[in-house]
Amino acid sequence: MRGHAGWREISALDLPEPASAVRTDICERRWALRYLRLRRALDLAVCAAVLPIWIPLVAVIALVVKLDSPGPVVFRQPRVGRGGRVFEIYKFRTMVVGAPQFSAAKIGAAHPLVTRIGGFLRRACLDELLQLVNVVKGEMSWIGPRPEQLVLAHLHPASQAAREQVLPGVTGWWQVHHRDDSPLAEGLAYDLEYIERFGPLMDLRVVLATFRVLCAGFVAALREAWRGRGRGAGWDPRARQAADDLE
Repeated sequence: MRGHAGWREISALDLPEPASAVRTDICERRWALRYLRLRRALDLAVCAAVLPIWIPLVAVIALVVKLDSPGPVVFRQPRVGRGGRVFEIYKFRTMVVGAPQFSAAKIGAAHPLVTRIGGFLRRACLDELLQLVNVVKGEMSWIGPRPEQLVLAHLHPASQAAREQVLPGVTGWWQVHHRDDSPLAEGLAYDLEYIERFGPLMDLRVVLATFRVLCAGFVAALREAWRGRGRGAGWDPRARQAADDLE
């Protein structure tokens, strides 16, 4: 965790807290608030630009998700946003009905609870497309910290307060470094590093890294689909047992 060696650890989840709240207070930077307003305009401009492609792509994915396995097309979950505001995040459902929403275990694209099309969507990062709705509603930005789950936010209050200074992002410094086996403490450190270095240059680094991750993820998804691996649970009744094991 670069730049965060002095942070103390809390809870059984080994989540770090910053040594000082002042250290990550972006409001002390005069240009930061102006940049936040500019970013909101950029967020909406990007939404308008991608909408002609987004609408048919989302329609096709929604149809495939519906045909692939029983259950709703959209996955909704409460998350913590800017200023501690709770909002509902939108994603394409990638897991079987009955899977627990929260688990201490990491659930990767090849997990038994993941549907056949869900594994592909996760590897290609296409399950996140519906978050454009969150961006339009002003609940998220294209770039920012990872939107935290309610069950985890209270475990690291000072760190969470630092992250809540900006809108959570569809992509971010945590998201582009994430691996299925990454500990939560490592991901949180990336978010706090983003807050410390908040600005146009840091956002540019996130954008470039995001394109790299998207390309790599899409190639991996196509490769797995071609090989017929990582099909997930789909209609497999063993998925119900896997859900029971995690509850």
